[in-house]
Amino acid sequence: MPKDTVVYIHGFLSGAKAEKALLTEKFLSQNYPQVDFATENFPNTPREAYEAVDSLISRLIAEDRRVALIGSSMGGFYSIGMSGKYNLRAALINPCVFPWKLMPALKGEHTNPYTGVKFEINDASIAEVKRMADLIRPVPERLALYLERGDEVLNAAEAAGYLGNAALVHIEDGGNHRFQSFELCLPEIIRFLLK
Repeated sequence: MPKDTVVYIHGFLSGAKAEKALLTEKFLSQNYPQVDFATENFPNTPREAYEAVDSLISRLIAEDRRVALIGSSMGGFYSIGMSGKYNLRAALINPCVFPWKLMPALKGEHTNPYTGVKFEINDASIAEVKRMADLIRPVPERLALYLERGDEVLNAAEAAGYLGNAALVHIEDGGNHRFQSFELCLPEIIRFLLK
């Protein structure tokens, strides 16, 4: 029988040691010790990050793992794509659903605070993410959507409009981009992922 593995996919300027990743790993170890947890410091530019996420998931599936995803922000965008490609369940936490709209404001050099890696977002990065988006088709019955309307980075109404027909929709007033109620929602998230 395949072993369950929950993969956490972090967002832009984040990493494997992000708070939600650590909370997920702790929750699983305390409540679902039979479930493995996986994450990585994914690359910072969209195409490279998407390819690295794809590589990790395909490797886990080849190891006879039953994979489920938690994707936060830009990691939510990648999770939508991987869910459709591999028919996986995914919980999307304040997901970035139209990243090419936001990326022009991010053009320039950045340093990832989790890894110290310097990188650049440019016109080519934006074109790549738009091409990726054109190929991604959400599979609503495989998705759980978690939004906080107080998200100061992403438009929660856009995500709700795009993914409002997901199998599970959890929208809260207030909050912020970090999704303050993540720890409280973890039991429901994991139950959905392991169905």
